[in-house]
Amino acid sequence: MEQNTMITNAINLWTYEVNNEEKLDLNTEFKYLSDEQQQNIFDECFHIFDFGLSYDLQYMVIFEDKVKKLINQSRRTKGRLRSDLRLKLFDIKSNSVVFESSILCRGFLLVNFHFSQDSHYLLCQGYWDGYLLIDIHQKKEFIFKNLEDTHDILQMDTINSYYLYRNNKLLHINAEQFNLQKEINLKLNFKYILYFKSFLSKFALLSTDLFQYVIYLENCKVIKQNKKQEAVKTEQIIFQNYLIIEQENINQTEYTVRLLHSGRLVRRVKDLFQSSGNVCQDEFGIYKYSFFEFERLNNLYKIQIFDFLRGISKLIHYRIDSQQHEHTQISKFYSQFIYTMTMNGLRTTIACYRLG
Repeated sequence: MEQNTMITNAINLWTYEVNNEEKLDLNTEFKYLSDEQQQNIFDECFHIFDFGLSYDLQYMVIFEDKVKKLINQSRRTKGRLRSDLRLKLFDIKSNSVVFESSILCRGFLLVNFHFSQDSHYLLCQGYWDGYLLIDIHQKKEFIFKNLEDTHDILQMDTINSYYLYRNNKLLHINAEQFNLQKEINLKLNFKYILYFKSFLSKFALLSTDLFQYVIYLENCKVIKQNKKQEAVKTEQIIFQNYLIIEQENINQTEYTVRLLHSGRLVRRVKDLFQSSGNVCQDEFGIYKYSFFEFERLNNLYKIQIFDFLRGISKLIHYRIDSQQHEHTQISKFYSQFIYTMTMNGLRTTIACYRLG
């Protein structure tokens, strides 16, 4: 252990658990079943594969999927996979699941989801042929699939609206009145939008595989155009309408900080640690949180925090009071709260801790 290291206790606030072992025959021990029997039981269960938090940290969306192998009659292939998706909405204040979505086929294996700023709506998309809108207060869902044209969700824009992309046009849609749609003709020559973010209610940052544009939404006039150095930028965050932080590679280890309107490079960051974690922002800056195991037997961990605006990093060492040494899959950090997802056999647990 490092010397003279201050270790903070992480206090457990709540725990959400899915225990698929309850599906087993009470007279049968899972560990004594054959590998094939264990796999069959595993395949019949929904499994949590990701989660996310609303802006006010009141709701947590839980993504569960069940992957089945469908036997293909063709001799050329042994089979193919189909995924079913189920979303659960967890109310942190009441410590309970308040909404469960319908089971959707062809699940959202790569989930693109957005909470509205007031936490009234949740928008989700995975595959290109559909998306799901949840009215959180009314506990209603609206499923859009088998569309004639592909749609790409771009973002929840303001309190109750969002953007879709279809056939080189932006659709600005009111979440309360679906028939209230405004078409914005982009008049730009590209097939896919990799990233879109509106700001100041009048402008938007739009990124394609080759170029990055700042456009005026009223008439889609290009205010600024920059040629991209790399095609891969998987995450981009605008900070206070004048800075943009861009993830340069899929490994979450290289980033750039640029001025939004001019594109001038402020800072290039390389070799950030790749690990479970997240990037988030507050009124003071944008930070990358990376989680590392410190001493497994003593439940000691550490978070490395990198400040993109100031170019500095710091470490937080903490201890989780737990008797079980489970496999941690995902950890995220928001405003002094640590959220971890762990697996132990057929049991999956999401826990929230506050640094003491």
